[in-house]
Amino acid sequence: MTKQDQILVIQRACPDIWEAHQTWLGDGLRWFLTKKGEGIAGDEVDPTNDLNACHEMEMTLTIHQKDRYARTLAMNRNVEDYTSHFMVAHATASQKAEAFLKVIGKWEDSA
Repeated sequence: MTKQDQILVIQRACPDIWEAHQTWLGDGLRWFLTKKGEGIAGDEVDPTNDLNACHEMEMTLTIHQKDRYARTLAMNRNVEDYTSHFMVAHATASQKAEAFLKVIGKWEDSA
């Protein structure tokens, strides 16, 4: 999945947190997110690159999804003990976004 695909799918999975907007750049249209209610003038949020945004995203998971999320992060990082809080806490925003999308069944491997 491209970063743009990830941003849009995460917003669709968390519509109570973020709004999606498009802007034109020299190379084409680009999606970006702002906090719900702030509109296009709000500060841009990127859950694929911002650990604070990841924390908000993680809070939408059910207790069962959180367990799968920790296991998915461990598998993505080649760590055997998925209960390690250190491993989960020190994952990058990109790794957390990928694990989140896998847990909710929206991850698509790039061709």
